[in-house]
Amino acid sequence: MDKAGLVKAVETTTLGDESPNAILLEVTWNGHEFLNAAKDATIWEKAKATLFKTSTSITFDLLVEWLKAEARQKLGLL
Repeated sequence: MDKAGLVKAVETTTLGDESPNAILLEVTWNGHEFLNAAKDATIWEKAKATLFKTSTSITFDLLVEWLKAEARQKLGLL
């Protein structure tokens, strides 16, 4: 999530850890935008039914843009 720009975090993984560890410092503007776009359960379910069931891979950026477009449509802004 840090590398995707959704949060700022400090990696705390040590050599003996079984998985990566980090301390969350803050949620970024992009992280808040994603959460706001994805929090509507109706839109999220539509995203899962539309985007995730296809065999085509989608990028995170495409998912965010799709969620924003759906939110704009739901608000009558298109």
